[in-house]
Amino acid sequence: MYVARKAALRLLFSSPILTGSTTSEPTTCRAFPAGFSLFTPPFRRFYRPTLACNEVIVHLRVLEHDREDQPQQLPTELAEKLQIPQGDAATPQSLVSWAVSRFGSRLVVTTGFGMEGCVLIDMLWRLGLPLTVHYLDTHFFFPETHALRLRLEARYPGIAIVNAGTDLTPEEQAAAIGPELWKTAPDRCCNIRKVEPMQRLLAGAQAWMTGLRRSQSDTRADTAFVEQDTRFGVFKINPLAGWSRENVWDYAVANGVPYNELHEQGYPTIGCTHCTRPVPGSTVIDYSRAGRWAGIDKTECGLHWNSPGAGI
Repeated sequence: MYVARKAALRLLFSSPILTGSTTSEPTTCRAFPAGFSLFTPPFRRFYRPTLACNEVIVHLRVLEHDREDQPQQLPTELAEKLQIPQGDAATPQSLVSWAVSRFGSRLVVTTGFGMEGCVLIDMLWRLGLPLTVHYLDTHFFFPETHALRLRLEARYPGIAIVNAGTDLTPEEQAAAIGPELWKTAPDRCCNIRKVEPMQRLLAGAQAWMTGLRRSQSDTRADTAFVEQDTRFGVFKINPLAGWSRENVWDYAVANGVPYNELHEQGYPTIGCTHCTRPVPGSTVIDYSRAGRWAGIDKTECGLHWNSPGAGI
């Protein structure tokens, strides 16, 4: 990892492409964000900045990532201090209530409009408090996803569902970087449209609530109800971690929770139009990443590095 970082630093500060000379004197670039460091957790993990200097675009990518940036189990002493519900008391509803009470306005709740996220919205609404849930509009949502948002807003008055996605339009992205980035550089497309907006959204937050579940994939098997996400610098709260997809479906049916009708058309998870396909034989109680980024070696958008498949 040290070698990878040093190489990136030499390219950034010493490359003739950036400096316009053959010297290795440091230089600055007005497109380089103030305070940015190659040693910050986001860059260590996956950050792929584009630096525009003298009309030359330079792409940097650190392929490796640090294990310490994975969400970490809380030390017992800290868990006790936070008074996290434990044992049989750690139900999804109790964890949702605890998180809202503990972190207040410093809690960020997000949804990608998967069934899990819709169930969390229902649980939040039942607290009877005016709350906000954020989503990241990638500009590539299915029409059914936009329709679901409207149904959720009608079903849950008092819950503000707010877009925190990028302002960069697909046309602007194509003009600046190239057409169909989801094909040519899908990781970078996800970074622009999901990860960077999430970084901005979580800046200053103390906690982040997601719909992650252990049974979503093998790599999520160790997901804790409350973790330390050192990459985003927040406590990561996963109230549904112990539930199966069938548990989620049973709750949705019992409580009249709106869900995306594409689940009934063979889509176990739903992301962007260009990168999501139905999975033959899939039903509403199935969860699979097989329909995401079909045909390429990718199952992760980048939001949950220890748990491929960001079904928040």
